[in-house]
Amino acid sequence: MGTLILTFNPSAINESVFLVRLQILQISMIALVITVFLSIYLAKTIAQPINRLVKTANNVRQGLSREYSILNLSKRDDEIGELAKALQDMTDSLWARMDLAEQFSADVAHEIKNPLTSIKSAIETAIKIDDANQRKHLMTIVMEDVNRLDRLITDISELSRVDAELSKANFLEVDLSQTLKSFEQLYNQTVGDKGSKLLITLHKPHSFFVMGIEDRLVQVLRNLVENAQSFSPPHDTIRVDVRKIENKVQIIVEDKGPGISPESLDRIFQRFYQDRQKKEEFGNHSGLGLNICEQIVELHNGRIWAENITKKNNQISGARFIVEFPSLE
Repeated sequence: MGTLILTFNPSAINESVFLVRLQILQISMIALVITVFLSIYLAKTIAQPINRLVKTANNVRQGLSREYSILNLSKRDDEIGELAKALQDMTDSLWARMDLAEQFSADVAHEIKNPLTSIKSAIETAIKIDDANQRKHLMTIVMEDVNRLDRLITDISELSRVDAELSKANFLEVDLSQTLKSFEQLYNQTVGDKGSKLLITLHKPHSFFVMGIEDRLVQVLRNLVENAQSFSPPHDTIRVDVRKIENKVQIIVEDKGPGISPESLDRIFQRFYQDRQKKEEFGNHSGLGLNICEQIVELHNGRIWAENITKKNNQISGARFIVEFPSLE
């Protein structure tokens, strides 16, 4: 029997193990450094902008000041840039609606204050005088102002209902040909021999389908017809033409009144704006009827405008209101 003795030097193995561990440590350090720099980069490009957007949104929500604007990240072609743009658009829309609400409140206060001041002045004067005819004249002024207030408050209430209803309503298919003919029959029966007659003409193809809320579409026609009646000669005929032009349904309401002054054509749909003629009876208009029409039409993806009817010698012979809605056919 023999004996085999193996010997080795462990220093070489230890050195190899040490080198492997050193490489692992170096790789770990490199990975750590990359992770740190990546975290800083992500914080600057994602987390920090989002935090600034959140802070600005909170400032806007609390209504601290209009000086707060959404961080401009329009140069970023990613989701953060799209988010910033959407928030900015939302903020601009919010401020615009707040401006409209403030302006509307101021306009309402002004429109209500005027007749109230007139009523107060007329009553104070009536108390001090003994002449019966003068008192009767002052009471006539009071009644006119009361009628104006009644019309104004009714239209303001109607405007609020329109805003609330259209913001949550579901649009349905509406056959305007049937709706308009029913309105024509009811209107003429209601007016009788006391006012202007209504004549609605349906041009070919005689059927007109749109998406919308039937009651509000009828309200648009009613407001336009009543507006035409107030400016038309007594017992005149108000004409409404309905036709299809390409993919639009067009409703045209015409009267033979004095027309619209050129400076009013661009302003006639503004709230509380009135283009009242000298001979028109006071208190017939609140200045909201046409604005209500415009809101209803626009929320039905349509448009409305006004123009004058002119003769060959360019003399104005009436006014024309045109409404267009997208057709379903």
